[in-house]
Amino acid sequence: MVKTETPNYKERLSDVDRIVGEPTYTTLRRLEKEIRRNAGSIPSTEGGGELGHTFLVLDDETFQVLPGAVAWQRPTHPGTLQIPVNATAAQATAQRDAHEESIRVFNEAIGMEQALKQ
Repeated sequence: MVKTETPNYKERLSDVDRIVGEPTYTTLRRLEKEIRRNAGSIPSTEGGGELGHTFLVLDDETFQVLPGAVAWQRPTHPGTLQIPVNATAAQATAQRDAHEESIRVFNEAIGMEQALKQ
């Protein structure tokens, strides 16, 4: 069982231009493009794997029309691992590994969302 730290995604994202004064369509559109570029720059196997984390910043309909996009469902926390008492060692290891991967995917989505919001 290998524990890995959640990466600091904010360090891996480019800064976006701040909007000074009253936002306009043009400045909001530019900000949207910068956020989409940032989200797409961090690789992910979710959503088809070709578009990075773009699925986090687009609604489902918009994301689905992008080339290479695959339906994506927001990961939920898997809860507490419960291994049946009659599980073999191999079964327990497989369940533990799957649980850890589910937690990793959940934490990755949360971490990226937080970094993009910042």
